[in-house]
Amino acid sequence: MIELAGSDPVHVVQTLTHLEVVSSLHKLVGTGRIANADADRALRGFVQLPMTRHEVTQPMIGRIWEMRGNITPYDAAYVALVERLASEHQTDACLATADAKLARAPGLSIDIRLFTR
Repeated sequence: MIELAGSDPVHVVQTLTHLEVVSSLHKLVGTGRIANADADRALRGFVQLPMTRHEVTQPMIGRIWEMRGNITPYDAAYVALVERLASEHQTDACLATADAKLARAPGLSIDIRLFTR
């Protein structure tokens, strides 16, 4: 989730977010960490979220590449999107994630809020 200052939280996703969710649920079911029924329920809930989908733009590719020393390209795509949205809306924005490693990554220009599951 990306929050823009002065507004209600907005669910913003990258083009690949849906595939990432399905992949994560697949892994959780495959390793026995969650039951099939729980994964089905989670997926139904995810696709019903009101969200705005954003594509990775050409300028974002350069920014994603710049962050290669600290985070994965997938994570960098989310960071670059938050940077872009903050710039476009002339406001602060933050990235909410359950990924503790991403939340601790050095040298990022955005606020990252870690939430627990």
